[in-house]
Amino acid sequence: MFEQEVVSEAVAARLTELSAEFVKCVSIGDLAGAITQGELALEIHPHNKKVLQDVGDLYTKLPQPLWGKAEELHLRALAIDETSTYSLKSLAAIASNSNDLDGALGYLKRAELTNPEDPTIKGYISVIEQVMNQ
Repeated sequence: MFEQEVVSEAVAARLTELSAEFVKCVSIGDLAGAITQGELALEIHPHNKKVLQDVGDLYTKLPQPLWGKAEELHLRALAIDETSTYSLKSLAAIASNSNDLDGALGYLKRAELTNPEDPTIKGYISVIEQVMNQ
């Protein structure tokens, strides 16, 4: 589950263990346990975009006051790869669900620049623009 960039064998082995526990926790609906495993992975490999995104996604499944942590993690992933349409769409969803339609549209427009043929992005932009024009 967690991508392993160039790291030592010990770090790679620990990431593999944490990844297995993360998947196990997610499969049984233990979001807190999965977040713990993801946070541990980030302690030993803080610039792993996939872990940042996966843990960020889990925070969006928790009550809205915790979405700030999801936003923080996706912004960190975006700092690693500023063309990540995945993180841009996730940030747009967080903004939209927080009633920040301008912010959501901004993230989606950036995603569209990176991936202009993605029909999902075009659809999201259309919906947000319709809501904003009402």
